Amino acid sequence: TSTTTPPTASGFQITLSMSGLTASQQAIFQQAAARWSQVITGDLPNMTYRGIAVDDLLINASATAIDGVNGILGQAGPDAFRSGSDLPYHGVMEFDSADLASMERSGLLFSVVLHEMGHILGIGTIWEDLGLLSGAGTSNPIFTGAQATAAYNQIFGTSVRGVPVENTGGSGTADS
Repeated sequence: TSTTTPPTASGFQITLSMSGLTASQQAIFQQAAARWSQVITGDLPNMTYRGIAVDDLLINASATAIDGVNGILGQAGPDAFRSGSDLPYHGVMEFDSADLASMERSGLLFSVVLHEMGHILGIGTIWEDLGLLSGAGTSNPIFTGAQATAAYNQIFGTSVRGVPVENTGGSGTADS
């Protein structure tokens, strides 16, 4: 197990506690954390998770047997939230040990790690709790966050009331 906090120029820090991952895989996880820290520029109040000081997010990431080759590549979600804002300060990421090496060889691992970290940050996992997902379970779910909607409308030249969300797939895919 190793714990690292990639350096960041922003006020947002992600600390990784990793187990079962090779050194090269750990480096990819650190790159993904650094990318999210570039995107998220605000600082959040420090928290404590099971006696560990957290500034701003602590992620436990591990390689584990999930379902074998080419099934579920990874799964993640937050499990500790700040009172008031409900923003996560801790989460868990698990990657199928049967798929890690092939994802790394193919260059896919960074994208999958980045995606799963997004779920720990709250993308798709806290939207309903915050009242930001409309049409869950329908053929047209949308994320209604004001800034995301404004950016979506600017990029695509539209005037919709929310950003389209995945509407197919099982749990962890549809509506998230």
